[in-house]
Amino acid sequence: MNAWQQMKDLVDLKVDVIVTLGSAVRVARGATSTIPIVGLLDDPIAAGVTTNLARPDQNVTGVTFTSGPALLGKSLQFLKQAAPRSRRVAVFDFKYVDANVTPFVHQRRLAVEAAGRELGLTLVAVGVNSGDDLDQAFALIDREGVDAVMDITSTVTYVHRHRIIDFAAKRRLPAIYVCRECVDEGGLMSYGSGSDEAERLAEYVDKLLRGAKPVDLPFEQPSKYELVINLKTAAQLGLTIPQSLLLAAELIK
Repeated sequence: MNAWQQMKDLVDLKVDVIVTLGSAVRVARGATSTIPIVGLLDDPIAAGVTTNLARPDQNVTGVTFTSGPALLGKSLQFLKQAAPRSRRVAVFDFKYVDANVTPFVHQRRLAVEAAGRELGLTLVAVGVNSGDDLDQAFALIDREGVDAVMDITSTVTYVHRHRIIDFAAKRRLPAIYVCRECVDEGGLMSYGSGSDEAERLAEYVDKLLRGAKPVDLPFEQPSKYELVINLKTAAQLGLTIPQSLLLAAELIK
């Protein structure tokens, strides 16, 4: 069953609220213009689900988890500082299918590519549009002789994060993620808006069930960003984390 049919089934059930992530928010919006939708996504305007973050003009509201492509360039810098011998970095992203590239996705790719050039890194694009793509992605990483990994996040890589974390550990590859949960679960490091998105989504669902309308609930944007480092994983990889990163990060021991 494809994503569109799943959303259509929810609409037919006349649910009170739909909660979804990433590109599925756009699918949900296409399936209904009346049922309130609460979404977690990068850029609601680029995704076409609103034209106004402060006052949503459709039936969608929710939470954004980055402030823009520049955040990802900073993440690549942190990875290079933690693993200075890295030369070839695999970047988990959507598959490069031009028809499906939104302006935001294109901009973040350009930002990561620019950061890679500045740092003297060769980036290997690893396209993942579903969990079925991961085995092929891992095989590509093995063939390309990659020595570090960056996940610039999507719904797919978040849902299947355990497989990516386990793969990086087995191959002894330093990796940086957007979500804090990845570091809690054994990943090396993350740089992002923290781990309270689920709570914020739940608050919005509660307000909608109590009678609020999406137009009354602005899209929430991150107010701070956190660097998190798993010191146990760093030790397993034989990395000595620079003092500058240790002072700037929350450390998991």
